[in-house]
Amino acid sequence: MTKLLLILVFSLFSIAFAQPTLCFLADDNGSPSNMSLVAPELCNSMTETFTYVMVTDNGDTGAYSSDPTWWAEQDVVIWYAMGSDGFGRLLTEAEFDAADEFIASGGHLMVTGPDIIGGPDDIITANLIRSIAIGDGPSGTSATITNESSFIASGPYGTFTGSISLAGNHDHDHFIPNAAEGCSEVMSVDESSYSKVMFCDVGQGTVTSWGGNSNQLDWWDVDELKNMCRNWISFMVTGASLDRVTWGQIKANY
Repeated sequence: MTKLLLILVFSLFSIAFAQPTLCFLADDNGSPSNMSLVAPELCNSMTETFTYVMVTDNGDTGAYSSDPTWWAEQDVVIWYAMGSDGFGRLLTEAEFDAADEFIASGGHLMVTGPDIIGGPDDIITANLIRSIAIGDGPSGTSATITNESSFIASGPYGTFTGSISLAGNHDHDHFIPNAAEGCSEVMSVDESSYSKVMFCDVGQGTVTSWGGNSNQLDWWDVDELKNMCRNWISFMVTGASLDRVTWGQIKANY
């Protein structure tokens, strides 16, 4: 009995303190040139305990993103899925199915990059991020935080309000959050009715869209946006860590 109790305590301790993984996933075609630099730029100054990994050989057909087994091994994923005509590609139904199951099973996903639902229009990605519109534009030089109470705008890495100047490519898409699917706007593209950042609470998991992020310059050149992304990472990896201790997981170990 004592031995069984020790095994139970050790197993619960291992589950509770297993480090969540943050994965930066990018396609070869159109992946940002500073992908290998932006992860340590964002993560090395953070105090949360988690592991981050780089997967930059997803390829033109989604070698990883179309594989449900790969998704099942992840906790939090930032997916640079550029849909730009001539540089990126449209998502496949297999990728949608695998990523959507990841979200439904409690995973946390951010989809980012320029033209992810515009140029060419991509209804599959729009459905994944829960946007009720598709299309290219607008072009904006600044963005406005429209939900100051969001954990993205207010967290351990700072509280941000008002307008923020954008860096680099200002190309955005027709992001409009689908409220019926638990989505809301965090930040809008100035002088437009379109969102720059949307967040969707989809049952067990979440999906965030962060548009217009050419070469990840939002997190490379703009301190406010860099720290807003850190707020997102902090919230997600903490939640992933806590989600590991569930009755289902406990029963699965015995």
